[in-house]
Amino acid sequence: MRTETTINNPLDFQRTKGLDTLPHLRAIGRQINAKLLDVERVADGAIPAPSFFERLQLPTLSPTGPRISALRFGDPRAQALFGALCQFSHLPNGFRNRDLRPLVAALLGRDLASYSAGAMTYDLRRLRLHGIIRRAPRTLRYTLTPNGMRAAFLYTTLYRRLPRPHGSTPASPPQFPSPLDAALRHLDTVLQDLWNSPKPAA
Repeated sequence: MRTETTINNPLDFQRTKGLDTLPHLRAIGRQINAKLLDVERVADGAIPAPSFFERLQLPTLSPTGPRISALRFGDPRAQALFGALCQFSHLPNGFRNRDLRPLVAALLGRDLASYSAGAMTYDLRRLRLHGIIRRAPRTLRYTLTPNGMRAAFLYTTLYRRLPRPHGSTPASPPQFPSPLDAALRHLDTVLQDLWNSPKPAA
């Protein structure tokens, strides 16, 4: 026989649901809404400053001296990183190495064992030193910077719009039409010359 419980006082029902947790849930909701609005605001003008985009095409120096490789547009690993980052831009508490790694491996068309945790750590450091992500103090979690969001949206959106032959994958870079390929090669040559040219004395 089915038994039904009658609640005479609405407050009794609210108490059974943990009324004391409402302030905590309200704070979480506000944090999520604020993050969502922030992402929508950035996405509405998802073009990073030209100088920031140009810097991503060149290696940069870490505070300890070693050179950090570039995040060049069209590079399969860079595209996989930015594609994975787009899936975390809405998270209020950020993401960890183990959260991002399976997505990057999948976008590269590789199994997880061939894209190690060490490789993910290297890529997270590369993203951080290029200003794409920042690490939350005293945690192993990362969040996207505003410029990082813009760069991730630009890389993934623009890359999808480029014509590619059928069957091309991130692991096998596409061959662009001749004029576009020539322009990209020229851009790469100019950026390399700029990086290797002598720096003016301060």
